[in-house]
Amino acid sequence: MLETSTYSPILLSRVAEMKALFYLPAPLKNQMFPIIAARPWPNAKHLLRTWDKIDEAFNDRRFGLDLDRSRFGHPNRYPAGEEFDALFDPSNGFENYYSQVDAIPFAIPVLRNDDRASESELDAEIRRVRDMDRGLVLRCQLNHTQNPLSLVRRVSARVEDFVLVVDAGWSTDLLQNELWASEFLNLVNELNPADNQQHIELVVAGSSFPESFSKIGSRGEIQAQERILYNELVGRFNRLDVKYGDWASGRPSFDPKPMTPVPRIDFPLSREWVCFRKVEDEEYADIARRVVSDASWSDALNIWGTYTIEATANDLPGMIRSPHTATAVRMNIHMFRQASYDATEFTGDSDEPFVDE
Repeated sequence: MLETSTYSPILLSRVAEMKALFYLPAPLKNQMFPIIAARPWPNAKHLLRTWDKIDEAFNDRRFGLDLDRSRFGHPNRYPAGEEFDALFDPSNGFENYYSQVDAIPFAIPVLRNDDRASESELDAEIRRVRDMDRGLVLRCQLNHTQNPLSLVRRVSARVEDFVLVVDAGWSTDLLQNELWASEFLNLVNELNPADNQQHIELVVAGSSFPESFSKIGSRGEIQAQERILYNELVGRFNRLDVKYGDWASGRPSFDPKPMTPVPRIDFPLSREWVCFRKVEDEEYADIARRVVSDASWSDALNIWGTYTIEATANDLPGMIRSPHTATAVRMNIHMFRQASYDATEFTGDSDEPFVDE
């Protein structure tokens, strides 16, 4: 499944992520295999709206369809909440989930069972996977499964080829999770068959994007540890084919805090984020003017995210007016940088507008 992939971002189906994905150049999206953790779309009556927005953003390309566990059982006044919760029902090998995946032509299932599943429960789900015949993604996220290595062994005994996403989670000290991640690469080495062909496709991912920016002043450079983690592991396991992944400069969903966010515009580079934070009475237009005049700015990067920052600096339509749009801009530029990390430059954007509703 990852033969032509250069990048596997892990996204939530939030408005900012889907907007950032929508506006990536089409040739670049053709080289991506994202894992999208679905959740009900804001204020949507039915879950169908989520599937429509994912399709709008990635349009007829394969992706792993995960579920956002943080939204299970979350209060929702619309039927979409109940429809979403039903996808977590383990009955008949997660029949509800696999029926939904089957209805989305380019969706690849992400294993629902964890290491606590009995042999019969895992067998029932794997039968669903085989009947669908689209492949399988196994996402092992730090601190979400007690014995993930055992789960990998059990799945590999039942499925010859699958994508293993080693998700080191979110941490501002992501490199401390390298040992945890390396255990999976050791296991894949061990599980390679006698012909020495790697049948388990590998993605290493995680996020180090910070939660707080109070200490950066008006401008700060923050190192992206995701690439360092990936490079360290690839250097140690250079016989394995490992794809790069991250959370697209995203963070987990935190409970809302009773505070007004300080306006900020982030300009991602290949290995760091340059962050510009409001000082005194600045508005987004003032911040954007600092961004485009900064030494880190590139006039050669012609994508939606940079267009939007320039529009903001010049008070033009489509400018940044909220943290939501600023987040979408950052993620759009970040994904562009990472998907084209080892490639020649892509140009060209979608001509159609993204609708948030």
